[in-house]
Amino acid sequence: MYYRLTLKLKDHMFKTVSGKEKLSVQVAKELEKSILDKRFLPDQPIPSEARLCESFGVSRTVVREAIQQLKSQGIIHSIPGSGNYISRNDTSNLQRSLSLLASLNLDTPLCSEIIKLRELLEVDCIKTVCQSRNEELVKTLESHVEKMRNNFDSLKDFGRLDHAFHLSIIKASGNNLFYTLLESLYDAFVEISIKVYDSKDMLETLCNEHSAITEAIKNQDTELASELLLKHIHLSKVNLS
Repeated sequence: MYYRLTLKLKDHMFKTVSGKEKLSVQVAKELEKSILDKRFLPDQPIPSEARLCESFGVSRTVVREAIQQLKSQGIIHSIPGSGNYISRNDTSNLQRSLSLLASLNLDTPLCSEIIKLRELLEVDCIKTVCQSRNEELVKTLESHVEKMRNNFDSLKDFGRLDHAFHLSIIKASGNNLFYTLLESLYDAFVEISIKVYDSKDMLETLCNEHSAITEAIKNQDTELASELLLKHIHLSKVNLS
């Protein structure tokens, strides 16, 4: 049996939908489309449950299920005693989704794809930071390396410091989207790293590589910094294969 729904809100006639999907899914999709089409704007309330029921010709249960779907996606949020509102755009939902995706797929080809993503994004960022002198960044990177040398006995702490080093470079580049993407994969990066930390000699080598990258940034040597970074990330790829 096919369901058919027509929604009329704020004097806009919405496209009639048909299909085998649950009514709540169709309602959620229509509401999401109206938001993407900017018929509803951030911080504006959506129609009441009663009005949505009337407009869609569905039960309150269906409407509530649809609203819950949109809440779980961060598209709308509730204000107690006031109603449901369109959420402002932010990156928190993107971060949660990517973090979950990476954490659940550490033993799949996605692991190598994450490393490839690092190569693409981090090289761009390191080229940016090398274009101008940034003494504060250099001090931060040197501090991370020193702490890494003092944490050979805790691989998890070493891994977190390792990736804090890289995140510092990305943040200094000013590319907020790149930072959001890679920060959301932070925990997965740590788990990946632990897999390749197979000896204290390797940890010492990694510290030396980080020091060399820091020195290249300090000298604003874009070519060398990029080359060292790619070599450093490539080590993870080799050890995982």
